[in-house]
Amino acid sequence: MTHPTIQLNRDQVLDVLCQYSAKEAQSLILDFFKKKSEPSPTFREIQKEVSAHVRKHKIPHSVVEEAIQWARSQK
Repeated sequence: MTHPTIQLNRDQVLDVLCQYSAKEAQSLILDFFKKKSEPSPTFREIQKEVSAHVRKHKIPHSVVEEAIQWARSQK
């Protein structure tokens, strides 16, 4: 299912931001730039990095399994 998109013109965006305090508006804008500048890594990218790290540092299989169990419990 696709997410609906609402298109706003520049004035409407400014009106929305004016509803917030200066600190809240600044926080929203900073969050926007963080989201736009650093796209989230894909699962494959993370998997490649972790595999390379495990091989490079010769981490035992049991430690990897324990780390996976811990990560899954953090949901």
